[in-house]
Amino acid sequence: MNTTAPDHAAALLRHFADLRDRTHGDAVSRQAKERLFHQAVTLLAPYAPRSRRVRAAEVLRERHRQRACRTGS
Repeated sequence: MNTTAPDHAAALLRHFADLRDRTHGDAVSRQAKERLFHQAVTLLAPYAPRSRRVRAAEVLRERHRQRACRTGS
């Protein structure tokens, strides 16, 4: 009998632990978490349908705009 969780369940458990610990993998600071997010978007972009790539780019642009407004730069 296999007692290990399937890959997707293990990933979900890691995600819950990250939420609890306010981390993302090894990233603790917001800047480090955002860097990981950008890396993930870059890695996934070639495999996403065009409509999702466009939406992801819009989300990233909006995120940068919000950050610029918040910091005044």
